Amino acid sequence: MRERIIDVRFSPLSGHVEHRNRCPLSATSGHARLNEAMTQQNSSRAREAWPYNFLVWGIVSALIAGSACVLYIYGSTRIDAINSYYGRLLDRRELEGVYRAHYWKDGTIFWVGRRHLRRSDDLGITAANDIALPESFEGPARFISESILADKWNVYLRQGDQFKRVLRNFRCWYICGSRMQDGDFVVGEYGSRIYRLDITGQALLLLEKPPETRHFHFTAVDAFTNDIYTSLGDAHKSSVTGIMRSEDNGKTWRWLHRAKDGLRETHRQPTAVYFDKDLIYFGADNRPNGIFTLNRNTGQFEQAFVMDKFFKSWFLAITKAKGSFWAISRSFTNWPDRSFGVMWWSADGKNWIPIQIFEDAPVWLQTSAKRNLISVGFLRKDSNVVAFKLPDAAQMAEWVSRGPTITFVDRLLGRELRGPFH
Repeated sequence: MRERIIDVRFSPLSGHVEHRNRCPLSATSGHARLNEAMTQQNSSRAREAWPYNFLVWGIVSALIAGSACVLYIYGSTRIDAINSYYGRLLDRRELEGVYRAHYWKDGTIFWVGRRHLRRSDDLGITAANDIALPESFEGPARFISESILADKWNVYLRQGDQFKRVLRNFRCWYICGSRMQDGDFVVGEYGSRIYRLDITGQALLLLEKPPETRHFHFTAVDAFTNDIYTSLGDAHKSSVTGIMRSEDNGKTWRWLHRAKDGLRETHRQPTAVYFDKDLIYFGADNRPNGIFTLNRNTGQFEQAFVMDKFFKSWFLAITKAKGSFWAISRSFTNWPDRSFGVMWWSADGKNWIPIQIFEDAPVWLQTSAKRNLISVGFLRKDSNVVAFKLPDAAQMAEWVSRGPTITFVDRLLGRELRGPFH
């Protein structure tokens, strides 16, 4: 746009106002000339600096991409280091063709096949049928012990060379059956009922869930006292969670811990339990994710372990073998591309070390004293049972002291396992 400065003059002789152009401004004068000069100068500098800018941009981009790759490889390598280190020392082995729920008896492993209970005397190298499954069996097996078998909707009691259905429309969870000191069984539903079963299969209803609760989690018998414990979980808004106990064979029950209002850290809705001489260990699926204990002498609860966010998962089984503790936990998702599981070891039940990370959700944890093995069964039907050698506590503690650990960098990044890992 062209501009001009106007010189306005008044002529007293003619009485007219005269307008004169003092100085017309073109696009190449004044501010316009300055702008043009600066533009030319900047263009010249830009032409001279582009190789340098391109180099800087390339270096920054490479650093960002490289950092992402390093962090990804770091996480994968960390998992592989844990698995390979402990897998080699514990002589990890897959039992080919042995799946899911299983138990050991005199060094022989038993599991559920398509139509029969299967058995192997050589860790799955060869297998044979044991007894036929009932016609009503609707797999996969949810729980199995030497005496109790459960499918999706039924519970069976083994009597001689056959299984007798004793409970119908009963959804068994992963820890649902325990033997009492007199030989009877206590079976708790992942739902609303707990029964006592005698050796003939007669069922006696012991407890229905309180109306203010949602459902039972585990039900188990304390081998030291013969008391029955059950937990109630997954509160929503005003519902209640906690732990109940019966000290008179299921006739009466009282709350050991009761919490209300959502899923706060004080709720204590355990999904796994192990009864030891002085303490009872509970593995939880609520914050803070970890293990808490009940002192038998004082009756006080204490948070014994809070797992690293890196391994955020919930416990399904805790056991003790050869002087130390073992446990398994699984991720909070069932999506195949994000599901994972962890096997834990502890010398004292308080400091827990991850020793294996699985791509599938571990559910069943069993031990064989004769074989000197501990075994893990998984949720996926095509995942073989994995067995590990059982070292004594001193040997395992020495291995752990030299083993890979989760570092400050892991915690700083706040990484969480997602799976799969290979």
